[in-house]
Amino acid sequence: MARLWIFSDIHAEFRRGKAPIGGLTPPEHADIAVIAGDVDHARHAVATTRRLIGAHLPIVMVAGNHEHYGALQTVPRGISLMKQAALEDGNTFVLENDVVEIPVRGERVRFIGATLWVDFGLFCEPGRHAEYGRRGLSDFTEIISEDPSLFAIRPVDMMRWFSASRAFIKRELGRRLDGPTVVVTHHCPSIRSVAQRYLNDPMTPCFASNCDDLLDLGPDLWVHGHTHDSFDYQAGRTRVICNPHGYVYGGELENRSFNPALAIDVGQSP
Repeated sequence: MARLWIFSDIHAEFRRGKAPIGGLTPPEHADIAVIAGDVDHARHAVATTRRLIGAHLPIVMVAGNHEHYGALQTVPRGISLMKQAALEDGNTFVLENDVVEIPVRGERVRFIGATLWVDFGLFCEPGRHAEYGRRGLSDFTEIISEDPSLFAIRPVDMMRWFSASRAFIKRELGRRLDGPTVVVTHHCPSIRSVAQRYLNDPMTPCFASNCDDLLDLGPDLWVHGHTHDSFDYQAGRTRVICNPHGYVYGGELENRSFNPALAIDVGQSP
């Protein structure tokens, strides 16, 4: 059995040099830290995460959308910077349509990871909600396009990334192996990860997509971030966890349900 320390959405890019409100508390006997994105700008994300976690724990992490803000770099360049920093760290794994297996007490824990992004189809009108996103989502002014004729990414780019990541996760979940499987994404995989107050918000498909068919494939755990509301629910045999720190307003933590020492056990009991 492996004990995972899970959190996301620290947003250190807004609080340079400051610890998360209340600090972080390593859970007793934690084996691996699992971070579901939006820690810091890509250039700093791995170092910031290591500073928060401490020296001893392996880290599995994915990039969020905010990793690509404020640096005038493309998404592939941001991922490359994070992966290079992870190599230099030596005990951090940055996953973007990647898999890593980590041995813990004789059992191999498989992590399947990607930012995921969205297809804008949560409410079955992707064109309409992509336009809402284009007009209202900071991603479409802050994240640089790979196309030199454009400045920022477009909804179609996000949809393309989502399609590739969805296909990758589905393919990997079709490969059975002994030991637990954990999917890590930044974006939300289900409408069940949407707070009640946002269920009729036209911007909600910019944050979550319908990946219920992937949840039905039965990974042991799916960890995500992006929304700044905490979630812990069961989707068939898959447990879904979201434990975001969120923003800080006037010295107060946005997500008052954030658990700085959240530990989830996966795998067989000894």
